[in-house]
Amino acid sequence: MVVTKRIVITTGWVLVFLATALLFFTIQLNSNTLFFEDLARNIFLYNGPWSAWQFTPTPAYIPDIVLYFIAFKLLPLPADRILFVSIAEALLIAWCSIWLAKKIQREISTTAIAAILAVVALTSFTAVHSNMGLYFDTINSQVPSFLFSLLALGFILKYLVAKKNISLLKFTITIVVAIVCDQLFIIGFYSTAVIVLLVYLLCLTLKSKLAQYKKYQIPLLNSLIVVIVAYPIAQVIAYFIRYDHAKLNWAPFSYVNFMNSLTQFKLAIINLFYPVNMFVWFYLILAILSLVTCFVLFANLFSYKIKKWKLGGVDPSIKIQFIGQADNPFTFCLIFLIFLIPVNFIGAMVSGNFQDIYSLRYFMLPIGLAFILTIIYLDSRNSHRSMPQDEQQGAKDHFIKRTGYFNLAVYALFIAIFIGIIATIIQQLHHHGWQRIRAIRHQGIETVHHEAAIAECIEQIQKVKSLHAGIADYWHSRGVSLRLQHYIPIMPMHSDLTPKTWLNTREPYLYPQKYGINYDFVILEKNGRLYNANTSSPFLPDGYEQHVCENAPVEIWTYNNGVLNTFLQAQIYKSFFINDEIQTLIWPAKLLKGDVGKVQGDMRVANAQQDHKGLLARALYLNLKPGYYKVTLNYKAKNARHKQAIGAIKIGRFNAPIQNKLLYKEDLYPENTTLTAYILIEKKNYTVQEVQIWYAGVGSLAISSIEFERLKDV
Repeated sequence: MVVTKRIVITTGWVLVFLATALLFFTIQLNSNTLFFEDLARNIFLYNGPWSAWQFTPTPAYIPDIVLYFIAFKLLPLPADRILFVSIAEALLIAWCSIWLAKKIQREISTTAIAAILAVVALTSFTAVHSNMGLYFDTINSQVPSFLFSLLALGFILKYLVAKKNISLLKFTITIVVAIVCDQLFIIGFYSTAVIVLLVYLLCLTLKSKLAQYKKYQIPLLNSLIVVIVAYPIAQVIAYFIRYDHAKLNWAPFSYVNFMNSLTQFKLAIINLFYPVNMFVWFYLILAILSLVTCFVLFANLFSYKIKKWKLGGVDPSIKIQFIGQADNPFTFCLIFLIFLIPVNFIGAMVSGNFQDIYSLRYFMLPIGLAFILTIIYLDSRNSHRSMPQDEQQGAKDHFIKRTGYFNLAVYALFIAIFIGIIATIIQQLHHHGWQRIRAIRHQGIETVHHEAAIAECIEQIQKVKSLHAGIADYWHSRGVSLRLQHYIPIMPMHSDLTPKTWLNTREPYLYPQKYGINYDFVILEKNGRLYNANTSSPFLPDGYEQHVCENAPVEIWTYNNGVLNTFLQAQIYKSFFINDEIQTLIWPAKLLKGDVGKVQGDMRVANAQQDHKGLLARALYLNLKPGYYKVTLNYKAKNARHKQAIGAIKIGRFNAPIQNKLLYKEDLYPENTTLTAYILIEKKNYTVQEVQIWYAGVGSLAISSIEFERLKDV
């Protein structure tokens, strides 16, 4: 008998594993899914600092990053590691769901446990065959929010029933960790918990004359205090874990973002059913039936005379009782679900963070909780049906002897999922063979960004010239770089050639030597909206060699002799300086342009024999923030008349006649080699700021660099 139970439960776990493992055939190695791969490489291979990284508002430290770091040490390829995390997440979801079910209903049957495993396996199987984004197929899987919500709900049930402080402590820790790991937890569990606890306390206040209800007031009040206090505690912890608080990129609260979220929600529903998918329909029908069941049970709460089902003379252990009785786990979870549904949906819409067609994952908690409660209810009805006295004991120990629609439905679902798994594997092997298996492990499936084809193009170019590092837009950076046979860093840049540090680290930009970065190629889209030859070429230096990729809509520009590297490093440091990432900026004179003179070595030079007076060099588009700055010009000058100025430096705004303002002006003399200026930017009203070096037309003037140092803010 025990063996039979073990076989059923083991089979359920195997189905969860196999169904989730089918996600292998859907793995995309793009810049989103490879974020944790890049994070792990940077930390473990280059000793990069955690503080340099920027995360999403749902950083998923636990369990996603922890699981991926384990996979990074154990498995050889990114696809293997992504699949490992997905399977581990599915198993954790199944375990937490069963754990919570046992907290709601202590005597839960083997059939109910099997049903929970079947639903998790069905969820994975449906995700494989549809556009239902789940698990680690995106950087924002929202699995941490779901897992911690199940755990938090279980711990608060334990506390309200047993009133042990250890359960309250676990509840507190769970909420704090959840908020730190996934901000979606706030618009799901956290907000709902506050509302539900307040409703319970209000009901107890209205029923204060009933002595039997007074014992629930203190536990409910303690729980509410914990929930409220947990948020600031979590924010303090988050402050010491992540260092990019100013760049969290939460969508601001606005009517426009609200309407955009509603639009994305509609598109997400359409995307879910495109193409027409019977698996999604079946899963959706089960989800709707579960929600309807919970709503019907909730309706029974409004009866003053509480129903106690007596079927065949046996009272079911599950009772729907008065709302104020806080130690009834099923009632508490049922009420929690009813409030959760509108709170979760409105929160996702109003926050403006429902921003893509795969964001239906935001609603995992209400759907998952509805499944759990429905399974518990059906199990209770099934376990206490009328039966002959001599069969009752055997039915409790040997579930196979039981009969009923619930049992048969669970067995049928087991069989259907197993057949579906086998059919999917056969289909993949029949259409693609083992070659596809090998290709997915190394390249993933083909995406709209053509990363594999671009990587192949770069490999072809490398046959005739060596490439060391490149730049591209976000989608053509990490996804291409990690597909190359020999890793080459490709750093994401905006179309104006400023670094894109979102979901990235600043380290390789600031310390390129540490990462072996020497930029010599650029990936440009042919028809890209932002990142193409038309939009980016004005910002790029001349002297490139153009390569067209046959199998991808991109072209690759390559540079020789460090031209691109020198140019980009100056652009990168300029960007970081303007954004307060670094305190000092050195601008090489050979990168500056002017109306007279020319570049000789590392200097820009003008002399009287070849040049007339005019603008020798300018440093443009600094957009300095308010504050005090030190500007140092390094130069060499010669003139027969030592006391005659050979040029001048001007700092200010010179592009708009009405708004022009001169901040500093000083003549340049031959006996000096440096000039230091101190300027004050009182307010940010200089959309274009320049440092101009003018040549007087006498002697010779050679500029080596212009240095900027931020002294302090205003």
